[in-house]
Amino acid sequence: MKKIVIIVFIIIICLVGFFYFKPNAETKTKTATDNGIEKIMVNENEINDKNISVPIKFNETILIGDNKKLILDINQDVNYSEEVNTYTYQIKETDDNFRENLFTSMFGERAKLAQYDEKNQVWELKNSNKAADYWLYIASGGEFFYRDGFVLEYRLVNLNPLDTNQMKNLNDIDIGISKENAVELCNKLIKDIDPENEYKVDWIHAYGRKNGSNPLYWINYKKIINDTPITAYSDLYFWVDKNGIQRVYGALYNVNVDSTNKIISPEEAVNIIKDNSILISTSLINTSQDTINIKKMSLEYVVIYDYENSCDYITPVWRFQIGSNDDERNLYRDRILAVNATNGEIIQERRENEF
Repeated sequence: MKKIVIIVFIIIICLVGFFYFKPNAETKTKTATDNGIEKIMVNENEINDKNISVPIKFNETILIGDNKKLILDINQDVNYSEEVNTYTYQIKETDDNFRENLFTSMFGERAKLAQYDEKNQVWELKNSNKAADYWLYIASGGEFFYRDGFVLEYRLVNLNPLDTNQMKNLNDIDIGISKENAVELCNKLIKDIDPENEYKVDWIHAYGRKNGSNPLYWINYKKIINDTPITAYSDLYFWVDKNGIQRVYGALYNVNVDSTNKIISPEEAVNIIKDNSILISTSLINTSQDTINIKKMSLEYVVIYDYENSCDYITPVWRFQIGSNDDERNLYRDRILAVNATNGEIIQERRENEF
């Protein structure tokens, strides 16, 4: 009898311990110490509970200026968090160390032959004595440079990425190099000049021969944070033709968490567009088109200017991707139509070649 009582007592103690000490989904679990500092690991369920995956479906035709229409035909799932960070935006200094890394990546041993023109505050690397057969490097801080960032370009080549000679499809013209090989060249250079950060190709535009211009790819890279692209005023851009990279320009920048904010829902973003349709600019598309087609929207980051504090910062936005198919969305990827996810302001502009 005593043995039975003891066994029952042990079972009861075990059950109490099991239910009392079992961690739930919101428990923060302690781990072993490192160098006397105890680490706190957050259970994955606690993090995942903050993420929302919702199906969205909109079928709206909205009248905008010049008798044009904005057609929202969106049917997709959207993953997002109800609370998202905003970030500070600080341009990195383009010092001598940066220039040396850039030149070494582009020219190898020839980089040592570059010469500084103190009068014009530029660097030059000559290929020959032929007129314009040289590379020119300009960085922010110079008297003749009006944007933060840098430009390195070959002066002799004739490349003009204009709307008038832009191809609607990347396969409409033979550049002399595949887009995959062009991207590989750009990836290597980015890794050499900023190995600590992640960049991804955001869009590739192709340009054909017109007015003597040579065909090229114009490739845009955006910095990635939290698996999300950031559209800045100065992304990284490349002009690539059959002979390789002919121009690289843009800016590198640092980001730090500024604040955490609750964001509006996709439905609220669509309603803001509907309620402010008169403000939607028709310049976002070619003037000959009667409609702006939107079939996808996404939560992204965009750098905007804070007039109150006189600084740039990075904010989450609900971005309406212009175009009815992948080719059109790539074509119009440099046009922004978005709603600031923290305050509901409409953002619309074209961000492209500012150098």
